[in-house]
Amino acid sequence: MQLDQQAIDEITRALGAIPQDDEPLRRRKSARYNVDREIAIKPYGVANASSRPAVLVNISAGGVNILDRVPISVGDQFIAVLPLPQGASREVICVARQSQLTPVRTYRVGAEFVSELERETRLVRGGVGAPPGPEELEPYDDRYRDVVMYLDDKAIQVEMRRATESVFEITSTQPVNPGDQVILTYEIDDKREAWHCHVMETRDLPREKCCITLQKQGPADMSAREAGWLRRFFRRG
Repeated sequence: MQLDQQAIDEITRALGAIPQDDEPLRRRKSARYNVDREIAIKPYGVANASSRPAVLVNISAGGVNILDRVPISVGDQFIAVLPLPQGASREVICVARQSQLTPVRTYRVGAEFVSELERETRLVRGGVGAPPGPEELEPYDDRYRDVVMYLDDKAIQVEMRRATESVFEITSTQPVNPGDQVILTYEIDDKREAWHCHVMETRDLPREKCCITLQKQGPADMSAREAGWLRRFFRRG
């Protein structure tokens, strides 16, 4: 998808973008504009997903180049909220075509515009259609054992449904709210791992459970926290 010229003119004017004019870039299909300004992005296909800041490095009629502290894998989709004049905004669905970890621990992502949000059929976890009901959820991933979610100082036993390079999906009897920050720990291949995570979505399941989608934000050091939680557990016992 390519934004029309009027749209790109309005967006670049609101961003204060500067056109690149070196010779190699003149051979591109559309002009590219340097930006270096913070915008909001959010995952696509996740109900009630909260947005997060990312740095827009440059933009063209066909896509964007951003810096994000959260891992984005090639093929992942997200929504870029692009400013317009007079405080308005335009939401465009993007798909990551390149993703590279930089020396300062951020991800430089080149993404292509797919379509505008209001014109797109909802995409949910790689398939087109309505969000899946409880009976359509994937089976549990039994490679992950002793999965625990930490919310503040509370440890909650959960079950891993699936894990990708950038997202966990778990089930729990304890609900959390989109936007919460948690730590997820588990054992896999006889090794204990821990991740800082951002809660993107929660939805109800049968039998008083909920399905929680977590966005990975980076490894966590849990040695002291888990030791403290175990001491409190045995003290109560």
